[in-house]
Formats: sequence, structure tokens, C-alpha cells
Amino acid sequence: MVEPVEILRYARDVVLESEDKWTRGAIARDARRLRTDPVSPAAAAFCIRGANRRAAADLGCTPEEESIANCLFLDASPEGIIYFNDYIATFPDVIDRYDLAIKKAEEA
Repeated sequence: MVEPVEILRYARDVVLESEDKWTRGAIARDARRLRTDPVSPAAAAFCIRGANRRAAADLGCTPEEESIANCLFLDASPEGIIYFNDYIATFPDVIDRYDLAIKKAEEA
């Protein structure tokens, strides 16, 4: 069993390792910036939900573990994950929000 906080760490540190790996307006995009599935080998950039999905898949998590990880992130994002990602956040904001979600999960 993978702890859901590990999904968040992996999403932050591996999937979203740099700003060019982050996107808005789609769960994931390929190298040509076209929409794709976040678990596709062609996926090159991810929104927060897409990064969490890719992390969960890479770590072999169950859908329940992925859902809990999304809830942990949502707990740190009262405006909602998609709205925050697509309309409010810059890339540093996304990383800061991951840090907050991870900290809150570790303190729980």
C-alpha cells in the first residue's frame, strides 16, 4: 500500500519537476501541446489532477489511494483543484500548494 502523501510527493518532485512539465486547461498534454491522457507515454505536461493521476499510476496505486491524495490536495485548496490550477496559480504557486498539502497530511 502506498500512502497517499507519497503520491503528492511524487507528483511534485517527479511529474512536475520543472515548469515546462505543468499545464493549464487540460489534464495532460503531449510534446506538441495537444491534450492526452496523463498515463500515456506521450504525456509531457500535467495539471495538478493529471500529475496526481500519473504519480498514482507510476507508483501502482489503487483508485482509492489516488482519490485520498486528491482529497489531501483539495484540503489545502479551498477554491478547488481545477480552478486553482487553471485560473489562479502560477507554477511556483502549484509547488507551494503541494508543499502545504503534504505538510497538512503529515500533521494529520
